[in-house]
Amino acid sequence: INSTISFGKIGAKKSAIVFEEKHHGALSHFEDFLIKKDLSSESDNEDVICNILLFQEFAFYLMNMALKKNTIDPTPLKTSSAIANLGNVKEYIRSKYPQNIIWQGHDSEKGGKNNSGGWYTLIRI
Repeated sequence: INSTISFGKIGAKKSAIVFEEKHHGALSHFEDFLIKKDLSSESDNEDVICNILLFQEFAFYLMNMALKKNTIDPTPLKTSSAIANLGNVKEYIRSKYPQNIIWQGHDSEKGGKNNSGGWYTLIRI
């Protein structure tokens, strides 16, 4: 995910840069995931990135394949770190594409099919 993303307004662009600096580890994991899926060239493609299945696969990657960054001995992420990274990437993508239909009810506790909750809520369980 490149650091020259344009959000149109100077304030929004500054916010995006601050977010990237604060959540560099999460975005780095997402970059690694996109590379493994051969999607690194699609990181700015809304139709590819705003995809529930992609988020499910990223959650699986974080829980089962991702390793801690900046450590001497690479170790798997803790569950809490994986969930935090997933949430940080979700919010980053949501800030880039706020009008995408994927965000409607994504984190609701109940609703959707069979009153089971939004897709993001279900992924985190």
